[in-house]
Amino acid sequence: MNKAVTLKTIIIAAASFTSSALLMADGMLANGDFEETVEISTDADRQRYQAEGWELGNVPPRLPSGWSLHHTHKGRLTLVEENVKSGGVACMVEGGGWIHAGFPVNADSRLNITFWAKGDGKVRVMLFQYEYDSNGSVAQFLETAELETVQLNGEWKEYKMTHQFSLPAVNRADIAFDVQGAAVLDAVNIQEGGTE
Repeated sequence: MNKAVTLKTIIIAAASFTSSALLMADGMLANGDFEETVEISTDADRQRYQAEGWELGNVPPRLPSGWSLHHTHKGRLTLVEENVKSGGVACMVEGGGWIHAGFPVNADSRLNITFWAKGDGKVRVMLFQYEYDSNGSVAQFLETAELETVQLNGEWKEYKMTHQFSLPAVNRADIAFDVQGAAVLDAVNIQEGGTE
């Protein structure tokens, strides 16, 4: 057997295990720390990530992988690499933009949500609630739960909130941040905390 092929297989397996372990350690939301990014190089990329009409502050333009930009609530998004809370990247949103990322949920579960933020303005935190079908497509949008609006200052602060699902059909949710002013977000973590 070729030793190079065997070593490559071991490295790929280790990387896969590490990614899975990190995802489990980080909770229900993938890439809540904004470390994984995707380059937006074509109009098709802009359409895929709902970035049409958004100003992207990085050169080349990048977005956090797994996150979407709201198609009607547009603003400016910049991935910053200085003065972050954890890791090497944080996400700055300005000018009324909404960003969101989805994850599977159980209809009767309680979520414990934490994130770090700083900036000048306020952030409204919401959960978009959906019923997905067995093919992984949206069967219906159910409702938006408004969790809390937080006022930011220039210092990093951790915010904590909970949500108890009450709709029997909900099986997927998106955490959404509506930024009025400017906010830098980092270390978004969602854990399932049991039921009521």
